[in-house]
Amino acid sequence: MREMFQANFDFRIALDRPYKLCDFKPAYGEMFQEYLKDYDFWGHCDIDLMWGNLRKFFTDGILNSYDRIYSAGHCSLYRNTPDVNSWYRTLNSGEYQNWHDVFASDKSFAFDEWAGHCGGGMSFIIQANGKKFYTEREVADINPEKHVDFVVTSRQELKAKKNVYFLWECGSLYACSGGKKLCEVPYLHWHNNRKIFIDDMPKLWEANKFFFIPPGIATCDEQKASVSHIRLNKILFAIYFAPKIVVIIVKRLFPKRLKKIIKSLIGRE
Repeated sequence: MREMFQANFDFRIALDRPYKLCDFKPAYGEMFQEYLKDYDFWGHCDIDLMWGNLRKFFTDGILNSYDRIYSAGHCSLYRNTPDVNSWYRTLNSGEYQNWHDVFASDKSFAFDEWAGHCGGGMSFIIQANGKKFYTEREVADINPEKHVDFVVTSRQELKAKKNVYFLWECGSLYACSGGKKLCEVPYLHWHNNRKIFIDDMPKLWEANKFFFIPPGIATCDEQKASVSHIRLNKILFAIYFAPKIVVIIVKRLFPKRLKKIIKSLIGRE
């Protein structure tokens, strides 16, 4: 991959870690053009997704009206034209991140999405240049404040709902609560550090209907979608991930220099 990408640039790119590929995603239209020549659109996505019926959301009306669809790194579509495929280097980045600097650095900048915390990525750049950009976020995503709940970002009325779970049924994915379907979503994004516990793998593969119970259970057993089971699941999840959470807190509280001092003291002992 590094050699393939490097052949397209006259400066040394930094691609020493697989995760750095995220910054190169906006260039995939050019990097993989020999594979994409027969397609109207190309896209990039994360691996921590549960797909629903994408075609219901990527309608002909939307596909005909926008050159980029969705704005997040975990799933975006680009119209497969030379103009759109070169946006990452031809659009005026202005106050936002410059593609050359991003590609040449070994740091991760989330260049494929909004990346406000890194100075602004492709989503900000495309929006600032007034391109045809469908930014509606209809997906079900992890709640960054609680980490055990999922929210449907475009449905304000669902944010007050508690004990939401998801039903995958014959290719479609629904947010549910209390045994009722609340709305259909294109996909579920659970973030890749989340372990998913599967009740019965063979049965799940054969099923045309199963449930995803936040924060991390896939099951064909509808009884586990009850409020009591969901609450118990969250408690067990918190216990299971407690050590990881402690590590994250320590890393945020202690600066790198202090951690080096602690490591050196431990080493001496």
